[in-house]
Amino acid sequence: MIKKTIFFCATLFLLSSCITDKCDDNKYLEADAIAVLDGMSSSIGELYACSFTLQVYSELIMDSTGVEVYKGISDVYMQDSNKLYIYTTSNKGDRGYWYDGDRLAWFNYDQNVFDTLPAPETIMQTINAAHDNYGIDFPAADFFYPTFTDDIINHFDSVFYLGAQKIDGEDISQVLAVNDNMKVNFWIANNGKQRYPVSFSILRNELGNDLQYEGDFSNWMFNPALPDNLFEFSPPEDATRMTIQPLKK
Repeated sequence: MIKKTIFFCATLFLLSSCITDKCDDNKYLEADAIAVLDGMSSSIGELYACSFTLQVYSELIMDSTGVEVYKGISDVYMQDSNKLYIYTTSNKGDRGYWYDGDRLAWFNYDQNVFDTLPAPETIMQTINAAHDNYGIDFPAADFFYPTFTDDIINHFDSVFYLGAQKIDGEDISQVLAVNDNMKVNFWIANNGKQRYPVSFSILRNELGNDLQYEGDFSNWMFNPALPDNLFEFSPPEDATRMTIQPLKK
């Protein structure tokens, strides 16, 4: 795990005067930072398949309980543009998601209930539809959008390259993106063959609260041979079907 907390606090202290004194609407984009993000996005886009584990810590504002903490670990498997399987265990319960290119299945292990939904033709379209229509979020989905770098540029005023360090024989580059309400650190690894995220840390201001969102990747596998039945869902015989209700719009 990258020691992101130390670097994150030091980085914000060193850059605070630059960010605060920014007095025009021009974006500040460091070429080395954009190159790191582009390199990672391009490298991930060339994969046929991958798998990884993501450990997440996040803070959310809830109307009734104030700031609520979420802790979860997800095992994620992706193949081609239309196969996805995720198993998540968290303080909110255990969930499974299967997408086979035709349907998206959801299973709540704690309540032994499931549902299946018609889905678009690709993983990214399915992720978008599930989020927009049902409020379902998928771990680290942003990293797999082909427009990742452009999205960062569009949503942040400044993007800094904070250097690289050698860890376990790999070069780990750090990039910081900043806007008025959010500061995001990315740690991107380069093992000479593949560039991929190893960690990220987000500090955002919401209703006067500084909220954290952190994620650590591990167990990366690049182009593994994944069986097709990994992405197929068959509910247990004693499971109950419960229709997922769409968001009210």
